[in-house]
Amino acid sequence: MPTGMVEGITRDGQRVLAYLAAHAPCTEEDLLRDLRIKRSSLYPILIGFAQNPAACQSGQYWIRDKQGNWLEEAKLTDWVNANKGKKLSKSLRQCERLLYLYNQLQQRGPDGGLTFAGLQDLYQQLIASYGPLSTSAGSLNRMIHRDLGTLESLGIALQRPAGRKGGKYRLEGAYLPKLPADSAAAVMVGMLLFQGTLLDAATAAASQAIKNSFLRNPPPDWKQLEQRIKVVGDVLADPGRFGDLFGRLVRALAGSCVITVEYTRNDGQSKPRRLQPLGLLCKRGVWYLIARPEKKATAQTYRVDQMNRVIVSEHERFAYPADFSLDEYLHCSWGVFNDDPILQVRIRFSPATARRVTNLRYHPSQQIVQTNPDGSVELAFEVCGQVELASWLLSWGSEAEVLEPSELRQELLRRAREIAALYQ
Repeated sequence: MPTGMVEGITRDGQRVLAYLAAHAPCTEEDLLRDLRIKRSSLYPILIGFAQNPAACQSGQYWIRDKQGNWLEEAKLTDWVNANKGKKLSKSLRQCERLLYLYNQLQQRGPDGGLTFAGLQDLYQQLIASYGPLSTSAGSLNRMIHRDLGTLESLGIALQRPAGRKGGKYRLEGAYLPKLPADSAAAVMVGMLLFQGTLLDAATAAASQAIKNSFLRNPPPDWKQLEQRIKVVGDVLADPGRFGDLFGRLVRALAGSCVITVEYTRNDGQSKPRRLQPLGLLCKRGVWYLIARPEKKATAQTYRVDQMNRVIVSEHERFAYPADFSLDEYLHCSWGVFNDDPILQVRIRFSPATARRVTNLRYHPSQQIVQTNPDGSVELAFEVCGQVELASWLLSWGSEAEVLEPSELRQELLRRAREIAALYQ
């Protein structure tokens, strides 16, 4: 195929991605009109972007059809198959292969890339999506080598396995620094803290990369060691649903990029929001995004696990407010919210818990104001976020008593009575 034709096809894919970065969520009608592209050209390109989180997440694209439904990968594939009679051009099929190849190499970067056998499997899956098309093993191998060469001719640098059997093809990029074996093992154990959380997929990939890169000859009892270390805590019911959502938030935060988020409130209502990310905060295993909604001056707090979709507008950046500091924003907050008045709080902890609470710092303002003859201890705090503070105090049961302020005592009393009523 002429190189100019391939460049034109690749350029269409780049235009689609750029459009989504600037306008998503958008309608299919607007995209087709603004880019002056046909549906028969658009759908194969989108199928090629099925693994690209900037365009598609969990099989759904950031594009709505005329009925207001999200375009889905399965429906696009069905449409392409149903229109086989119109015979998609060979150039369009190669376009899909190139986009698919590039995205797969990008996605498998944390794993060190893809072996040639892995590329063969992916190509067989892609070819199968066209229907009953047969390709010999020799033709398939030549196709893969030809597409790898085409990517390089377009200026995309690849690292090849240099003839080593089982070696991997990968996009050229920076290498991780070499770690001593003890440090690598400690980092891997630390990653156990994130199993079942929003960072599950990312840390699993990083852990595997460490095994591949730093622990090429792990001791024979390494698997046994993995079974002897366990982290207990609250986890997400379905961490895989979030994919690399957290990574996109970090990327947007680092680049001051505007993001579009489909956010579900506590009442179940969901709608897209355009946000300027200002900070990320983890509190007791739960991640929150501090962000400023579009056309608003004040920041708000959003739970990351209530985000269904996140798209980063790489080409739409905002001026990070010079007067904003995450430390100052959260300075008096007991947890992550600071939208209520600051309270002077005094709490008495029982003798059974006195040593525990004095050994830990629960808040920057924490002070020991009195140790009583019976062994109990009184702590003082200057905090906001009464709802979160009240929930924390309830977890202590009768081991903690709020001495002041009176409104916090009354809130604890109200909640305690509601709990007691459930069991009467």
